[in-house]
Amino acid sequence: MSASLDVRYGRTPARRRRTRLAVIGGLVLLVVATVVWLVTVGPLAGGPAVQTQDLGFRDVTDRGVTVRASVSAPPGSAMTCVFEADDATGAIVGWKSVELPPSDTVTRTLEVALRTTGTPVVGLINHCRLT
Repeated sequence: MSASLDVRYGRTPARRRRTRLAVIGGLVLLVVATVVWLVTVGPLAGGPAVQTQDLGFRDVTDRGVTVRASVSAPPGSAMTCVFEADDATGAIVGWKSVELPPSDTVTRTLEVALRTTGTPVVGLINHCRLT
């Protein structure tokens, strides 16, 4: 009687093998995904190639702001940096992409004037990437 109940409810040796294979396959997939993450974007991917630091903003008017920032990258690297200005609600009211030619220096200080569609309360560097 017990054997017929096991068959009826799927508790057979073949079912146990399939379940075991599915669990092992899931674990292998999880390990592969973790290794890929560690190598591409995780702690093993190396440090950031470009580092930015906001140095402040000035000349705030109803239609613009000047943003000052420091950018560090390997010498000889061309970059594209994006600057933004936000209003009191946090909405972006100004945006500018600036292309920087290769330079022999590691760290550069930039001042970028942004035109805005509203009154900004802050100006900052959004990000930079190597081009």
